[in-house]
Amino acid sequence: MAEKRAWYCLLGAVSLLSVLFAVLHYRSEPRDDEYNIEPLSSEAGLQFSPAISPDNKTIAFVWNGGGDQFDIYSKSVGSSELQRLTHDPRPSIHPAWSPDGKQLAFLRETGAELPLSGTVGEAQLIVLDTVTHRERLIRRMQDSLGMWGSSNPLAGCETLSWSHTVIR
Repeated sequence: MAEKRAWYCLLGAVSLLSVLFAVLHYRSEPRDDEYNIEPLSSEAGLQFSPAISPDNKTIAFVWNGGGDQFDIYSKSVGSSELQRLTHDPRPSIHPAWSPDGKQLAFLRETGAELPLSGTVGEAQLIVLDTVTHRERLIRRMQDSLGMWGSSNPLAGCETLSWSHTVIR
């Protein structure tokens, strides 16, 4: 019986050492899925709705610059230099890159009131050429629930998706 007990203790010790070795070995190996989290900008203000370009080199995001005007900015990954892409007093939100990375679709709140309800709920779907900075209106849309607006606290969690059938 004592011999059997000694074997169980030895087996338990070997198992414990194996688990300890595996944990230490796993932690010491560099992992491909580890990322550095960095703010989009070190400037004051709200920053949300990031969109990474298809080549993973540029991030477009919404920033209010510490004020009330929401515009879309971009920056190269690893750089702190910002480029302002939209210049409109109305909020520009929810950027989404085209598959080739040459255009950026986004919503612009127009502030138009919906009939009968009196709530703000109209937006424009716009495509921006990232080379020429020309904007093209694709469609006017009604947002009767107020889901897209910059006043919605969850607005930064929503994203547009690019579709060749809608945006050409």
